[in-house]
Amino acid sequence: MSSVQKTIDRLTKRMRGIDIPFSIEFPSGEKHAVGRGESEFQLSFRNSRSLGALRTLDKIEFVDAYFHGSIDLEGNMLKLFALRAELGGPHPLIKVWHSVRRLLSRHFLESASDRFVL
Repeated sequence: MSSVQKTIDRLTKRMRGIDIPFSIEFPSGEKHAVGRGESEFQLSFRNSRSLGALRTLDKIEFVDAYFHGSIDLEGNMLKLFALRAELGGPHPLIKVWHSVRRLLSRHFLESASDRFVL
């Protein structure tokens, strides 16, 4: 099974019971519909960075990939936001990692400011 198919399977499982249909286009040009009915929007994933954001559904990775042009969106953006709200948060370990990363960054900045004039 290809990594694209694994991603689609995981996404489809996570989307059960959600009533916002949309379509996905992968870097290969392959397109898939998610949900039933006419797509409210289309997400186009342009490269591996964007696929990483899709696999985790982490909003920070998603926004970063979008701003770097790795993800394109066509259609109703408000429906995309509604979908994100329905999905809930990322995996609990991802939340923990983001908290640890913020603490490490803060600690590094405090440590650096003690040694250097900023």
